[in-house]
Amino acid sequence: MNRELLEKQFLDSEIKQREGNHGKLISYLEGHTVISRLNESFGGEWSFEVTEYGIDEANDEICVLGKLTAENVVKMQFGSTAITRNKQTKAAVSIGDDYKKCVTDCIKKCATLFGVGLHLYGEKTEPRTQPAPSPDYVPAPSTTTPAPSPGRLSSKQHSYLLTLSRGHGLTRREVDALCIERFGVVLDHVTRSEASLMIEEFNSMEAAVPSQAKQQPERQTVGGVH
Repeated sequence: MNRELLEKQFLDSEIKQREGNHGKLISYLEGHTVISRLNESFGGEWSFEVTEYGIDEANDEICVLGKLTAENVVKMQFGSTAITRNKQTKAAVSIGDDYKKCVTDCIKKCATLFGVGLHLYGEKTEPRTQPAPSPDYVPAPSTTTPAPSPGRLSSKQHSYLLTLSRGHGLTRREVDALCIERFGVVLDHVTRSEASLMIEEFNSMEAAVPSQAKQQPERQTVGGVH
């Protein structure tokens, strides 16, 4: 087992951050990044199996117990994710998608037992606060375009994109294929800025339909027959 490769630290560009409790930033890895490391370390010769799963109604989340096997070594861990609900109706948006997120979380947790990304758990995170500027400080004008937010798309963006894609006759598989072609990842792993770009493009496509319809000549009726 190549422990050195398994425990190799990831590049800064591969490490994402999200806001956790009390405004602290939490570093994490996306599912496809962890899977790539497992494939690289074991030459694709590894397997994952969900042994137990269920819904924790008290905490409104899905939980799974998974088993990751590689080179006759077995590691087991739990994974969990909150159920995505419609803000107005409180109905579950897609339990199937939530289970997929939960399984991805479980794979990542199992992989840490092999040493993948383990160095992130030793990092200290600081609250997202900025020091007070000096009274003499004058900000220089920005000459660069702000970098897109690295955070994963929100549940609202996820739900809205699925609604828009269905309106255009696209299946979930086709949406994932489109995201892979555009951004190299499936819908669940696009960033907020990438999701905003897709929403804008879908809405632009919808806006173009009525403008095209206005250009079509009206049908003429003759003698009451049309």
